[in-house]
Amino acid sequence: MAILTVQDAVDGLAPAVSWRVVLKFLWIISLRLSGPILALFPNFAGFLPYRQWKCLENSTTCLTRVNISGISRESFCGVKGEEMLVVGHDMVWELDGRKTYAVDWDLLCGREYLGTFISSSYFVGALAALLICSSLYDKYGRLKISQITQIISIVLGLMMAFPFNMWYMMIVRCLFGGFFFVTNTGYHVLTIELMPKPLKAKGMSIALSAWAGGQFILALIAYLFKDWKFIVIFGTVLLCLNLYAIFCIVPESPLYLLSNKRNEFAAKESLKKLAMFFGSDRNFDDDDLVDAADKDRELKEQSLLDALRDFVKYPVLSKHVAILLFVWLKCGWLYYGFTFSWGTLG
Repeated sequence: MAILTVQDAVDGLAPAVSWRVVLKFLWIISLRLSGPILALFPNFAGFLPYRQWKCLENSTTCLTRVNISGISRESFCGVKGEEMLVVGHDMVWELDGRKTYAVDWDLLCGREYLGTFISSSYFVGALAALLICSSLYDKYGRLKISQITQIISIVLGLMMAFPFNMWYMMIVRCLFGGFFFVTNTGYHVLTIELMPKPLKAKGMSIALSAWAGGQFILALIAYLFKDWKFIVIFGTVLLCLNLYAIFCIVPESPLYLLSNKRNEFAAKESLKKLAMFFGSDRNFDDDDLVDAADKDRELKEQSLLDALRDFVKYPVLSKHVAILLFVWLKCGWLYYGFTFSWGTLG
C-alpha cells in the first residue's frame, strides 16, 4: 500500500511514447483544430469585394468613375455626396461564384463596421465565459462542463451555417464564443491535470500548435469551397468527431474528484481510466490517495470577495496580475487584430 498524491499517481503513468497514445491524444486535441475555423471564418465569409466588379456598358456613371479612380471603393461607393453604384443597373459583381455576406447583407459603403461587429461578437461571449468558467469547473467538474458546452457549441455552429440576417449571426456568434471558450478552456485544464510531468511540456506544445494547424485548414477549406457556409459546417463536423473522445476516452480530473468532491473512490476510477489511456495496467485499489493541499495545510475555500481582498492585502500579487493582464491584452490586440484584418491587408 502506498500513500500518493494525485500528481504522483499521474506521473507514475508516464509511458514510453507509442503511436497509439499519440493518436488518441491527437484525437482529443482535434477540438483545437475546429477553434480557428469557427472563430476566424469571417475573414473569408465577409470579405469586401471592392475590386471584384465591372461596369455595365450602358452605365455612363460607372464608366466615368472607373476612368477616374479605377475599380475601387471610391468608384463603387462614390465620393463627395455621390450615390453608390446600383448592382444590376450600373455594375455587376465578379466573384467567381464565391459568396460573401458583406454583399448579401449590404455591409458596404459606410456599413463595414457591422461586419466588424459580427467578427468581434465572438469575443464578447468568450470574455463573459472566461469570467465564470473557473467557478463552473470547480462546482460541476471539468469534464461534465466541457461535454455540455461542446454539445451546445455544435448546435450553435450549425445555426451559424444557416443565418437569417446579420443580427442573427451576431447573436449566435456571441453565444458560440461563450460556450466554445468554456469547452476549450476545460480541455486545457484537463490536459494540464491529466498529463504526467515527463510528457506535459510536449503535450501542451502539441495541443497549442493545433490552433495554428486549424488556421491552415481554414485557409485550405476556404480555397476549396466558394460558399463560406461549408467552412462553418466543416468546423462543426470536426467538433462532432471529437465527441467520442470527450465522452469515452477522457476521464474526469482525479484532482477535482479528490479535492472538490472528496471522493477517493471516484478519483481512483478516473486514474484507472487514465492508466488505460496510457496503456498501463496500474491498479490503485490498494493505494491511499491524499490531497497535496492537505499535506501542508487545511484546505480553505475562498469566496470571490475574499479573493478580491487578496489583491489589496498583497500588493505584489496585484502588480504581477496587472502586468500579466497587460501582456495578454497586448498579445490579443496584435494576434486578433492581424488575423481579422487579412482581407483588408490583402
